Amino acid sequence: MASIIKVINTICFLYVLSNPKMRSVLFQTLHRIYVFFQMEMDKSFARQDEFIKHLVEDIFQPNKSKIIENNQEQIAVEEKINDKIDDNVGDKVEEKAEEKFEDKYLQKFKSFKNEYVFTDVELELQEQKYSELKKTFDKEKNKAIEDINNKIHKIKRIISCVVFDENGVLLDVTADGIQRLIKYFNIEDEYNDDPDSYVLSDLFGELSEILDENYKQLKIEEDKTVSDDEFKDQAYQYMLNKKLDGYINNYVNDMTPLGNVYMRYNNSKKSFEYYSNNSIPYRY
Repeated sequence: MASIIKVINTICFLYVLSNPKMRSVLFQTLHRIYVFFQMEMDKSFARQDEFIKHLVEDIFQPNKSKIIENNQEQIAVEEKINDKIDDNVGDKVEEKAEEKFEDKYLQKFKSFKNEYVFTDVELELQEQKYSELKKTFDKEKNKAIEDINNKIHKIKRIISCVVFDENGVLLDVTADGIQRLIKYFNIEDEYNDDPDSYVLSDLFGELSEILDENYKQLKIEEDKTVSDDEFKDQAYQYMLNKKLDGYINNYVNDMTPLGNVYMRYNNSKKSFEYYSNNSIPYRY
C-alpha cells in the first residue's frame, strides 16, 4: 500500500512539472509561502530586537521620568541635610560662644572621685607605717608609765622619811628626808643659807599633792588605748600627705584668655600656687 502511494505521488509530481500551467501555479504558491515566512521572521526578529533594547535600557538606563523624580528627591534630601548641618553648626557656634573659660573643666572636675588610689609600693609603705605606729605607741606608753612610776617611787621614798600625826601635822623628819626634799625642789643653796625661811610641812604637803597627780597620770597612761582602725587611719593620712607632698613637682599648664598659667599644688600650704605672665582673675 505504501508503494502504491509513493508511485501515485511521483506520477502527480511529474504531471505538475510537465504541465506549464500547473508548474506556474506551484511556483507562485511556493513564492507566496516563502514571502509569508520571510515577513513573519522579520517581524519576529524586530520584536526580539525591541525586547532586548527595552531590557537593556531598563537595566542600565532608567526611565527619564524616574531619573527626574530621583534627582528631585535627592535634591530635597540634600537640602534637608544641609539645613540640618547648618542648624547644628549654628547651635555649636552659639554653644561655643556661650561657653565661659572658667567652665572649661567644670564637668571633668565634677566627675572626679573623691578618693586617692595608691600604688602597690605605697600600699606596702602604708602597711609598714601601720606596724611602726603600733610599736611606737606601745613603746611610748610603756616609757611614760615607767617614768611616772619612777617619780612616784622617788616621792614615796622622801615621804617615808617623815612622820605625820592623824591630822597631817609634821611630827618628825629625818636628815636624809630633808636632803631628799630640798634636792627634789632644787632649793639646796637657798635652804642651806636660810633654813628657817622654808616650812618643811608645807613642802611635804606640796609633795603629797604631786604624788596624787602622778597617780592620776599613771591611771590615764595605763588606760590609754588606740584601736587598729585609728592606726590604719593614721597610716593612711601619712601616705596621703606623702603623696600630696610629691605634687609640688607636678605642673599644669593652660592658656587662658588673659595669659598662660602654670599651676601646682603645695601640700604644706594646703592650697594651689600659680605663676603667670599676666594678672589672672581668680575665676580663671
